[in-house]
Amino acid sequence: MEGITPNLAARRVLMSAYLYYELASPVLSDAEYDDLARLVSDRWDDLTPMLQWQLGSKEAIRSSGHQVHLTQMTCGGAREWHKSVRGYYPKADHLEWKHGGFDGCMYATIQG
Repeated sequence: MEGITPNLAARRVLMSAYLYYELASPVLSDAEYDDLARLVSDRWDDLTPMLQWQLGSKEAIRSSGHQVHLTQMTCGGAREWHKSVRGYYPKADHLEWKHGGFDGCMYATIQG
């Protein structure tokens, strides 16, 4: 993962979790995802507080059963990323959005 910043890696982990666990339409291989997750965990202190909140903890992000908080921006970005890689938008999700996340943002939680 040379040349990728920890914050970009974290955003890709979040978008990948959404595409894989919620929409069943990943754009990364399991190995690519694992590499990103390791980078994020190793560089945890370099992440923005918002990304740390979304990801939970550096220990959790390394495990396959982690829980993440998604913002609407994360989900929109993931859908656009999917379209740029696969050539089409993935199916719609059915997330339950809540108020009161980091700095009062709307968020949805998914379990990986």
